[in-house]
Amino acid sequence: MNEDTLLELFKDAARDIAQKEFKSLSWETRIETLGIDSVALFEIFGQLEEDLDLEFDDNELKNIRTLSDLRALISQ
Repeated sequence: MNEDTLLELFKDAARDIAQKEFKSLSWETRIETLGIDSVALFEIFGQLEEDLDLEFDDNELKNIRTLSDLRALISQ
């Protein structure tokens, strides 16, 4: 999967779940700056699992600080 597609999937899931627009996301974006609470964030991760047909380990998700960290987890 190409990186732009992955970023769009995150953006779409975040918009749908957090009910916010995220226009300028990059791989360096710190998730804490997005104003998404932890429950919504785990829902976003769940949506990505479904979209990508993956299963993330909850302990690994706790260490995600940037979208680049998420990209690295997905590419494992």
